[in-house]
Amino acid sequence: MSDDEKQRINISGGSFVGAHSWGSRSKAHAEQVFGSGNPHQEDLEQLRHLVRQLVRTLHAEPESNLDGGEARWRTEELSELLEDEQPNAEHIKNRWSRLEPMLETVGTIGSVASIASLISSLF
Repeated sequence: MSDDEKQRINISGGSFVGAHSWGSRSKAHAEQVFGSGNPHQEDLEQLRHLVRQLVRTLHAEPESNLDGGEARWRTEELSELLEDEQPNAEHIKNRWSRLEPMLETVGTIGSVASIASLISSLF
């Protein structure tokens, strides 16, 4: 057995996350890499998109359907808070807890459920 074969590590079917340390003459080869980056960041981007979409939807609704426009400005406020690089979890959850009950009558149940799920998992 050659020196190269003695130091070979063959890992199959594993999943690894985080930094790995290799020796000075080590090589690494990956045949398949799954994932496209930081799942937290991807979920945050999806949440931002859904909230911006909700803002547009609420602007299309007659104001009489939105508790005097309160749902509209609360959604805009939530959207602005989410644009921070590191959104404040307490502020996001607080704003959402006040906004969510207002949205149940607007007819955007699917996006509201998705937003609620993302907020719950992210914050």
